[in-house]
Parts: sequence; structure tokens; C-alpha cells
Amino acid sequence: MDIIRKCILIIITTLIVGQSACTITFGPTGGEKINQETAVVLTVQALQGDQEPATITPDQQQQQQQADDDTPTATLTATVTNTPKPCNKTTFISETIPDGTEYAPGTAFTKTWRFKNAGTCTWNTSYKILFKSGDQMGGPASKNFPNNVAPGETVDLSVNLTAPATGGTYKGTWRAVSDSNEEFIHNIWAQIVVPSPVFSVTGVNLTAIPPSFVGPCPFLFAFTADITTSGPGTVSYYWKRSDGTEYGHASVVFGSAGTQQVSITSLTPISGVHWMKIYIDEPNHQFFGPVNFQLVCVP
Repeated sequence: MDIIRKCILIIITTLIVGQSACTITFGPTGGEKINQETAVVLTVQALQGDQEPATITPDQQQQQQQADDDTPTATLTATVTNTPKPCNKTTFISETIPDGTEYAPGTAFTKTWRFKNAGTCTWNTSYKILFKSGDQMGGPASKNFPNNVAPGETVDLSVNLTAPATGGTYKGTWRAVSDSNEEFIHNIWAQIVVPSPVFSVTGVNLTAIPPSFVGPCPFLFAFTADITTSGPGTVSYYWKRSDGTEYGHASVVFGSAGTQQVSITSLTPISGVHWMKIYIDEPNHQFFGPVNFQLVCVP
């Protein structure tokens, strides 16, 4: 057994000496070569049985570290590509008249939007806003930009509008196009509320026909009342004379806001200055007038 072990030791030692003397290396290099030598030493020591276990020397550790440091590593480089700005680009800045603002019927108002030119092209006065959809409210179908707007500058785009005559919510939408008809502002709008008026009689104009009379009594006077309302509805009323007499209870129907005339006659027998007035029972519960008239009785 000792003879076999000695033969193996001689063979391994010969291999180590031969590998060290060779300047041409085949197979593993660097740290792997050191690992091979270490493996051979360990094998020799294992075969020697009665000797201490092999250890890696400081020189071998330094060679291993140097081999690790020399191993090439991959490097990643990020490339940033700048996206060019579009010719026509906007930044919304502000607007007047918030959505839901209330206006009385027929009220004129101006809606304004402010934009910043965030593109690379100058907006010239051939740029314009166009009505797109909804309630136009008397606004323009087309309106050119008020001035040239260079990149970085701001512009106020305005339309003059009028609140509709009837109650409701109204919204009109516009858009903006370039001098080559490219749409670059897609939806800008004005949205208002016109309150539905509470139905009421807003005025009554009374007339006595004639306002005075001299002659035989009694005399038949006529009276008219021009009644104006705020909207559609029914007006109920009656007349009252200066002597306290109430008569002529009636009603009149209005299909919309406006004025209608009602009338009555009164036979007056006594000389003097008299008056007539009208009481609006519904919807106002209110007297209008009086209108004075005079009678001079002559036999």
C-alpha cells in the first residue's frame, strides 16, 4: 500500500512541476488555475493521511482576489431622447363666469378664456375661435384672435353673449383653429342658468274713459286695465269703486310673459270726483290704481 501511495505522490508532483514550468496554458486560467493547484495539494495531503490538512496560502488568496478583480463587467448607458414640442400647443390659465352663474333673461355678458402659447409657432390674427355646439346665446359663429401671440405669451379669447328669454340651463361650446385650420383648442364653453321667474303681475295701467263728464246723470264710464305678467299663468281679479262697490270678478289666462287688457263699465249717478281700482287676487293679492274720474251732473 505504501508503494502505491508513493507512486501516486511521484506522479502528482511531476504534474505540478510540469505545469509550473510551462508558459502556455490550456483550459482554466487565473483563479481557476490556483483552484486546480489547491485541489492537487489537497489530493496529495489526503493521500498522505498522516499529515495536517492543507490550507490556502496568503499568496494564493491574493492571486484569487486579483483574478476576480480582473473579470470584465458589463456597463449600461441610458440614452435620453428629447421629444420636439408641437407647433400649436396651449396651457389653460383662467376663465371668467364660472359654470352655473345665474343671469336674468335678456342680460348681456362676456365670457373670456385665457390661454398661454406653449408651442413653437406664433399665433397670428388669422387664428380664430369657432362655435361648435350647444346654445349659441347670440355669440359669434367665428371670431379671429385679437393679436399675435408668440410662444410663452398669453391671450384672452372672449365672446359676447346674451342670456335667453326663458328659464333653464344653457351651454355653448367653441373651439380654436390655426391659420391652416388645425384644431388645437377642442372644447371651451360658457354655461349659465336663467332662473324661471315666479309668476306674478308686474304692472297694471288703469284708464277711465272719459276721465270726466258734464251732462245728464247717471253717466256710464268705461275703465280698462292693461295687466302685465312675468310669465305664463292665470290672473284672477275684481274691480272696486270709491263708494265701496266690488264687482266684475273674472280671470284672464297668459300663455307667456306679456300684457293683456281687461275692461269694465260703471254707471255713475252722482256728481263728484270718484275713483276705480283693480284688485289682483291671484297671484299677487294686491290692489293696483286707483284712476280718478269726475262727473258733473247737469239737468
